[in-house]
Amino acid sequence: MNTKFTVKNLDIITAKTEQLKLIQSKYPWLLKYGYSELIYACSMCLMKMTIAKFYDNEIEHYIQNLYREYTKYYLTTKKVSFNGKLLAINAYFDTKIARMIISKLHRK
Repeated sequence: MNTKFTVKNLDIITAKTEQLKLIQSKYPWLLKYGYSELIYACSMCLMKMTIAKFYDNEIEHYIQNLYREYTKYYLTTKKVSFNGKLLAINAYFDTKIARMIISKLHRK
């Protein structure tokens, strides 16, 4: 995984949010998967931020709000790994805890 992180990496979250709006209006039966894709994008950004030691409270707050809104859909998707679910649950409660776990796992 590329360890550099810039605010431009957050474009994937913006794109997934826009995609979710389209799914809500035209393909409502696919909403669960749209929510899942958004949480996956948040997880990837959170991992990249942690590995690159990039800290921004405003961005973390934004990502945590997305976790709090859509994690329940992510957890009910069948193709999510156990580690992915654990990360989403931790980030739901506190992104700082999730970042701490990511950094410990990345050091191994």
